[in-house]
Amino acid sequence: MKKINTFWLSSIITTIILYSALCLTGCGQIGAPTGGLKDTIPPRLVKAVPENRSTNFRGNKVTLQFDEYINLDDIQNNVLISPYQSNTPQINFNFRTVTVKFRDSLAPNTTYTINFGNAIRDLNENNPLQNFAYIFSTGPILDSLSLSGIVILAENGNTDSTIIVSLYTELSDSAFKKTKPKYISRLDGDGRFIFENLPPATYTIFSLKDGDNSRTYNSKSEIFGFIDSPIILNKNISGIQIFASVLEKPVTETTSKTGSEKKLTYTTNLVNRRLDILQPLKINFNRPLKNFQDNLIRLTDSTYKTLSDVSLKFDSTAKAVSLQTNWIAGSDYILIIQKDITDSLNNSLPGSDTLKFNANSKEAYGRVLLRFTNVNFSLNPVLQLLQGDKIMISAPLSGNEWRNNLVLPSDYDIRILYDANKNGIWDPGNYDLKKQPERSVLLKMKLSVKADWDNEIDIKL
Repeated sequence: MKKINTFWLSSIITTIILYSALCLTGCGQIGAPTGGLKDTIPPRLVKAVPENRSTNFRGNKVTLQFDEYINLDDIQNNVLISPYQSNTPQINFNFRTVTVKFRDSLAPNTTYTINFGNAIRDLNENNPLQNFAYIFSTGPILDSLSLSGIVILAENGNTDSTIIVSLYTELSDSAFKKTKPKYISRLDGDGRFIFENLPPATYTIFSLKDGDNSRTYNSKSEIFGFIDSPIILNKNISGIQIFASVLEKPVTETTSKTGSEKKLTYTTNLVNRRLDILQPLKINFNRPLKNFQDNLIRLTDSTYKTLSDVSLKFDSTAKAVSLQTNWIAGSDYILIIQKDITDSLNNSLPGSDTLKFNANSKEAYGRVLLRFTNVNFSLNPVLQLLQGDKIMISAPLSGNEWRNNLVLPSDYDIRILYDANKNGIWDPGNYDLKKQPERSVLLKMKLSVKADWDNEIDIKL
């Protein structure tokens, strides 16, 4: 009897456990399964009123419905409507629906494009519906011409995807300053742009880094580009190149911190007490000096014999001094700075300083040979080796080979400047004179220089 009771008791417990498990799995709230692959699919348009690419459009409202809940991201910077609207349309979204309501009267027989950029995204994973465009015409046909090209930063050969490209049908020279453009396009990551569904017309083209979002050029510090003459668009046109730049070189502003430190201090451009023999010895003080005299700074050899062939220059800020001489590779030098140097607040150095250093040996540099083909010497090419935005070496190309046995070991970008006025530096354009900026071409290859090594590259331009 005892065994039977134990059997029935076990059966009852098992039944209760199974029933509880069924309730937990079958009677609980239904939810999304966890785990699995991440959703990477963007929203999909399932219905548009009127339909996308409609003709004979009437009214002032467009409704777009998608297959999942959506969000609109950064409407101001993503959404472009062409032709340009004086009054920005009202754009709203709710659950799966986007509504665009025009506040301007629509022109007759005109094709309109609402380009959402990457604004439309799914709510859960933020996947963008990239470059989605809704197109309609107020007339019986959709315009179908296209115009495309690339915008290149003239000074460095790079691209900037925040630049916009504008089309004007008003052909006056001042149109881009006074009026809004007819059509606007953004650049992709490679600097390319495209206008589609354009009507036949004559257009002027401008590029602009629109800092204040005004859609007009109103500051010479804004990056700006133009083509030399209007384009007659009666067929599809591609391959347009716009070279953009500021129209005036920016003035570098320096801020003074004369009151931040009580002591007069200085730094040099020595690295581990070694000097790059391609550079002068530079001394930078923390405050402007007064009553500076050349004999307060001396350069000597290793025996303390003062060198006579030293050129000493004082810059316009009164804070920097440079010393240049015919540096002998591998030699030792001594810099003596007298304590009598005073700054504008009558502070002086704590004491005289004696700084011993060594000029780099030739073995500390790499030997570089670049061999060029397809060089157009009529464009006055200048070779530039760069680290970031800093030009480390700049030299005119006079032949198909360039050799330099004193290049600091490092990785360099290679750029060719076409120096129209032969002044050795890049110069901006002038729109009033219809003068394009000087062009630079950034090569895709890099130059890696090793110390005491022959570094050779063949370059085809």
